[in-house]
Amino acid sequence: MAASIYDWVFSLPEGSSFFLSEVPAPPPAAARVLHDIARDHFEVERVFKGFYWRGSPLDSVDPVDPPHGRLAMVYAGDGSGYAGITAVNRLGWTTQVPVGYEVSVVGRAPQPDSRFVRFSSRGNRERLGLTWAEVTLLEGVLNFHLAEAMTWDEESGLTYTEAAWVDALEELRSGWSTYRLGPGASIRTEAVLEAAAAEPRQPAGFLDLMTDLAQQVPDVVTSGYQQEAGGLHGGFNAPALP
Repeated sequence: MAASIYDWVFSLPEGSSFFLSEVPAPPPAAARVLHDIARDHFEVERVFKGFYWRGSPLDSVDPVDPPHGRLAMVYAGDGSGYAGITAVNRLGWTTQVPVGYEVSVVGRAPQPDSRFVRFSSRGNRERLGLTWAEVTLLEGVLNFHLAEAMTWDEESGLTYTEAAWVDALEELRSGWSTYRLGPGASIRTEAVLEAAAAEPRQPAGFLDLMTDLAQQVPDVVTSGYQQEAGGLHGGFNAPALP
């Protein structure tokens, strides 16, 4: 049994993620063997409870660290996306770098045992119809005020200006935002606008910004990466962006 589990894990492509329930073995036996594999092999990491990542060996020419933010969204499931200042940063709207990742989920937030990720619960079930990149855009606009301190105005210094929003729209139009988001990022702005209307706690001017965004940027171009079939799960073979 242990040998067959070992063979199954190491038959997965480097950069794959998987749940304990996917291992072709009884869960108790799979959990014991995976514990030993993660302890003894650098390339296999237990990211969250019952969720693992199979990376590259330590002596690999180009070892890659687990993309904890993206893995957290796979773990959380539909309706998840980057949140808070993480979303603003990943869209390229601020140079402020968050400590770790914040990921929003619909409903009850998981309780992770990861020092890299903090989950935040959201009550808008319309998010379930959005992709992770669209949820990130929704969160980015909701938290656009967090970019204020990092927006440079030549006359008044670091402050929010109307030009900051113009710049944000241009970064969406140009594809820079989706490039920063990484593999498989594409956005239907009308779908995000519809979901935005159901947000329970909206900051002043939020829907105005979303309406302007949908008018100015009807669809956001993809990042240029090809997302694998099956959505986010298993689609981590492209290198993670900073």
